[in-house]
Amino acid sequence: MNEDAALQAIEQAMIRIRRSQSRRALSRLSPEADPAVFAVLDALEEIGRPGTVGELGTALGVDQPRASRLAARAVDEGLLVRQADQQDGRRTRLALTDRARDHLAAAHRTRQEVFDRVMTDWPAADRVTFARLLTSFTDALGTLATSAGGAEHRPTGATPPDQQHDQPNQGEEGQPEPHPGEPPAQRVRQPDRRQEAQ
Repeated sequence: MNEDAALQAIEQAMIRIRRSQSRRALSRLSPEADPAVFAVLDALEEIGRPGTVGELGTALGVDQPRASRLAARAVDEGLLVRQADQQDGRRTRLALTDRARDHLAAAHRTRQEVFDRVMTDWPAADRVTFARLLTSFTDALGTLATSAGGAEHRPTGATPPDQQHDQPNQGEEGQPEPHPGEPPAQRVRQPDRRQEAQ
């Protein structure tokens, strides 16, 4: 297999994994919970400490409003608890509850049992090699996504969600209104000189 064929094989394998996730084949391996909310628990466990909504959004690859909604649902379900930040009282962090840790432990056991069955005929050395390569691949992919900031996934000229409030309002005929800092005279629509002349 040459390099191009290897890349194509990797792409197809990733597509199959994504399809299996979209069919919730893997989500059924988790305790009975909303897969989107359970993803919050997975992300917070990976962070390794109480995290902010912004950190959760980054880990999940979603914008802050959606991360906030998911976190609120997890809090309502008794899976997360809000805590004051010890370094900054204005900031709130989210921590796993005992119930969430029980869910995660059960999910880990079930997932690993399934993966063990999938690789039942694999030599131990192949399992170790697969674990090392897959971890290296996902680490590199995560680093690439973080450094790119998601810009490559936005249409050309699209505004990031956290900057949309800075965009000027649209005036008449779809033209941007002047910036609020402009002199008032520039913001007043000019009269029709032809009407004045009549």
